[in-house]
Amino acid sequence: MRQFVMKPADLSAYSSNHSFSGQNNRKEICLRAIFSLLGLILISIQINAQAISQKPDLKFQRIHEGLNGSWVTAIHQDSRGFIWAGTTRGLHRFDGIQFKIYTSGPDSTSINNNHIYSIYEDSKKRFWVGTGGGVARYNTETDDFTRYKLPLEAEENFWINTILEDENGRIWLAGGGSGLYYFDEKNKQFIPFKDFSEYSINSMTGGKDHVLWFATTEIGVIKLNTQTGETQFFSHEPSDPYSISSNSVNEVQLDNDGNLWAGTNGWGLNRLEINNSDSIFHRYVHDPNDPFSLNNNEVITIYVDNKDDVWIGNRNGGLHLYNKTTGSFFHYDSNSQDPFSLSHNSIEAVFQDNLQRYWIGTAWTGINMADTQGTNFLHYFSDPFNPNSLNNNLVRDFYENDDGSIWIATDGGGINLYERDKGTFRFFKYDSGQPGSLRSDAVISLNKDNQGNLWAGTWGGGPNILTDKENGIFTRFTINEYPLRHIFDIHFDGDYVWLAAFEEGLFKVDLSSGNFQRFNHDPSNPSSISTNFIIRIFEDSQENLWIGTQSGLNKITAENKDNGTFQRYLHSHEYPNSIAHSTIRQIFEDQQQNIWIATEGGLSKYIPEKDQFLNYYQSDGLPSDEVNSIIEDDNGILWIGTLRGISRFEPDKNTFTNYNQSHGLQGEEFSRYSVLKTQNGELLFGGINGFNLFKPEDLYSNPHSPPVFLTDLRLFNKSVDLKDPDSPLKTHISVTDRLVLPYHQNVITFEFIALNYTQPEFNQYAYMVEGFENQWNYVGTQRNATYTNLSPGNYTFRVKAANNDGVWNEEGVSLALIIKPPFWQTTWFYLLTILIIGFCITTIFSLRVRRIREHNRELEMQVADRTDELRIKNQDLIQALNELEAIKDELVEKAHLAGMAEIASGVLHNVGNILNSVNTSSALIRNSIHQSKIEGIFKANELLRQHIDQIEQFINENPKGKELMNYYLMLEDPLKKEREEILSQTDRLEDKINLIKEVISAQQTYAGASMKTSQTSLDEMIEKSLSLQAGSIERHGLIVKKNLKATSPIMAHRSKLIHVLVNIFKNAKEAMAELPPEEKKLFIKTWQDHESVYLSIADNGPGLKQESLKKIFSQGFTTKKNGHGFGLHSSANYIAEMGGSIQASNSDNGKGAVFIIKFPLKVKAGQI
Repeated sequence: MRQFVMKPADLSAYSSNHSFSGQNNRKEICLRAIFSLLGLILISIQINAQAISQKPDLKFQRIHEGLNGSWVTAIHQDSRGFIWAGTTRGLHRFDGIQFKIYTSGPDSTSINNNHIYSIYEDSKKRFWVGTGGGVARYNTETDDFTRYKLPLEAEENFWINTILEDENGRIWLAGGGSGLYYFDEKNKQFIPFKDFSEYSINSMTGGKDHVLWFATTEIGVIKLNTQTGETQFFSHEPSDPYSISSNSVNEVQLDNDGNLWAGTNGWGLNRLEINNSDSIFHRYVHDPNDPFSLNNNEVITIYVDNKDDVWIGNRNGGLHLYNKTTGSFFHYDSNSQDPFSLSHNSIEAVFQDNLQRYWIGTAWTGINMADTQGTNFLHYFSDPFNPNSLNNNLVRDFYENDDGSIWIATDGGGINLYERDKGTFRFFKYDSGQPGSLRSDAVISLNKDNQGNLWAGTWGGGPNILTDKENGIFTRFTINEYPLRHIFDIHFDGDYVWLAAFEEGLFKVDLSSGNFQRFNHDPSNPSSISTNFIIRIFEDSQENLWIGTQSGLNKITAENKDNGTFQRYLHSHEYPNSIAHSTIRQIFEDQQQNIWIATEGGLSKYIPEKDQFLNYYQSDGLPSDEVNSIIEDDNGILWIGTLRGISRFEPDKNTFTNYNQSHGLQGEEFSRYSVLKTQNGELLFGGINGFNLFKPEDLYSNPHSPPVFLTDLRLFNKSVDLKDPDSPLKTHISVTDRLVLPYHQNVITFEFIALNYTQPEFNQYAYMVEGFENQWNYVGTQRNATYTNLSPGNYTFRVKAANNDGVWNEEGVSLALIIKPPFWQTTWFYLLTILIIGFCITTIFSLRVRRIREHNRELEMQVADRTDELRIKNQDLIQALNELEAIKDELVEKAHLAGMAEIASGVLHNVGNILNSVNTSSALIRNSIHQSKIEGIFKANELLRQHIDQIEQFINENPKGKELMNYYLMLEDPLKKEREEILSQTDRLEDKINLIKEVISAQQTYAGASMKTSQTSLDEMIEKSLSLQAGSIERHGLIVKKNLKATSPIMAHRSKLIHVLVNIFKNAKEAMAELPPEEKKLFIKTWQDHESVYLSIADNGPGLKQESLKKIFSQGFTTKKNGHGFGLHSSANYIAEMGGSIQASNSDNGKGAVFIIKFPLKVKAGQI
């Protein structure tokens, strides 16, 4: 505490200017002494009041779920932003959502021991962990630990209490049982510095000017010069009040003002000014008469934050902040009534992170986090240990007086008057022994009449009027015929008061005469109020009354206030523009004269032009569909109390910003219509745990974009183990920048986290795989991404994140992702396959050529043998065939030269078909010749020649002669048939040769056609094309029906037009392949008008599917099993080049495809 001392010089000056005499002088001296003492007391009170006003308002968030052990001994934040906590059961890494636990085990890469005493990260970003069994260094790349052996005598009983880096980058560690060590960087081992083994070192600080300070259990504080080895001891001397208060020191810390702070084990706190050679320790101990002294003398931890504020943690004494101005302490204690107080009063560790949040480690109850950049929601609640607080937490309504004091209706504590200028509460409650007291402590509503009298609506006690504020005297307002037991709302309208009586209906009372009207529900009258369970009364700027009930919203216009004609608004599932729910919680009119209704099922805005509602639900951004209260701030922003917190709604943007208990709210649930805007723009919201007061413009918005890390890689939903020899990861996923996976590991899950500890549950995420998708996947609070269908290739997986207030880290984190193809999709496999296929093709081709040559030789020999037999009768035929072969070769050459191999192939196919028929006829002729009776005649004639001299005798007497004559007679009919058969086949040969000549003629016309456009007869081109397909048409039995009436010539590429027509004819033929012969009909029709010439080609096939019609002319599209999809595509292009168009459809009867080609009579320049 600050001391005030009067110096001797001041006293002598005072005596020289005043004289003292007798009784009066003694009285005067006494009075002056009394006034001086009072002045000192007032100054002390003022100083203490100033100290109270400067105490930082810290709200602690309790974090314990997921901790392995609730006794937190050490806390640290690493350079990446993760929070590390040590307990008696292991080491924990916290990312704001969950803990990852590291424990000791037989694996040498685990920590030495589960009891964690100290955590430290050095300037090289090496992370050291002191345990109950030695020290280990965390390896970020592999997510494991390297243990360091200490001398054998130290290993069995050596716990590392403290780790420190000095100004030269040397790492020091010390603990109980084995002294002090430093790290030898060259040999990567710890070396004992000096024999401190007889002391248990609990803490270490310093590192500048080669000086280290140690807290010991046995000898107080030790100062060590690490350069000279000189030591200095600061021990307790019972006879010296300026010595340290105890030799058992738990903690030492240096601040930036040159003070060494030493916390003892039961003897308070000590401060040494290290630059003062007097070595005077200032002691701070618990004083039961001083509420600003330490709560407890057992100091466990001391922490100096980045503002050089000193924090002290006590065993069962809570957390203290040293007030440098007064030399006193601010207290932060555990309070079972305050959910934002410390969870426990035993403080084991204190740490401040990179955004000035405080992390407190407690014994038994885990971690407490205080966010100094909070949202500035002040919380007023009932505290049984503080008589100057609310007397009940269930707040139902507010009313502000002109002087700024606020009346607060509570459900169970009567009325509280908060006198803000004094910071005090005054209570008005029911007292059975006081007739003038409040009639019920369940107060539901508050309002004031025109005379300034406060009215209170109660449950069970009706309306009460405060007639004597000083003495707390109330008068109950009654109507003789009605008890008016439950009053939910009170509204004043000139000389009238409207009362919302729950169960009894709506009352309008004339205060001047006492006359009243009751408006109650009449089931037979649709213009009556919808129910007698009235909740809220509101008068809008047009003097219309809106009545909120348990069963609908009711409106009574200004002109109908006397006759009670109500218009009802009820929710209906059939009408989405009806009100959101029929249970009404509050009615409000904003600055734009919009009427807003809070309902049990959403927020509704009344649209007067349409007499309907625009509704907002949880799906639109509200935290809950159950909306209880609405108010508007000075900037036109709506603030909405719900069942799950408060929402800030910007009507112009239709955006919601939600706040919950973690922001400092009294709880999640807020009471219906329990809301107030004060004269200076502050907002009050009442709930089930007191009320919140805040100024909207003072609410904090988090500006910090969070760092983003990958935290896990799962394949087929199993986390990848770095120690697995088949692991695709060589370093932990959080530090990996390139990942290569085989194609079969195709179910990939990435987990990620944004390190924002302010409401981390509201962090937002988005991810994408570049090279696979073009847009971000915005997934809200989801922290993982799974892909199951990535093809082999090179990708980049990216994640970005936003903090609780929507500030995005657009850069985020990225990972190069390479999916290796299977071996059969690799380049070397493709090359090998091409080589193998090429070799096979070459081999097969060679064998095929060899076989063809051998077969040709055999055929040539057979043909040569048989040709001799037929040479006489078939000489003309052979000559024709030879000519045909020469013409065929010429056509092939011309077709190839013209680049039209497809047509040439078709012609050759037709010629081949005709040649097959020629070969057949030739074979029949040969068979006829081989089987002819002529050979028999030759033999019979030879027999006659042998008996020519006795021919008559031979015929008449010789049995062979007699048979010979019968044989001649028998030959007549067979010889006639042979002759007819040979003549028939010869006629067929002549027909086939003529047909070949026609095909060749058509092909010669086509092959010799100019590649330039010329005037062409469409009908002639049709005939030529049919000639090219004549053999095929005949063989397939197609019936061609023609109706050709196109008289005007068209401008066309003759060769391309023939290509198109032949292609369509072939398609028609193939489409009718399965039909019986009599149904294979091809219809060809031409006609013209004054602008165009038209050609229609139709068949009797099955037609085209509807989906095929849309793509029939697309490149690569085909309906054939082995088709390539180029025919109709190229045909459409050729027709377009000629300035025409082609379209496909099905016939009107649904049987057969129809192709219609349109040719212009006049072609525009550039089209051909």
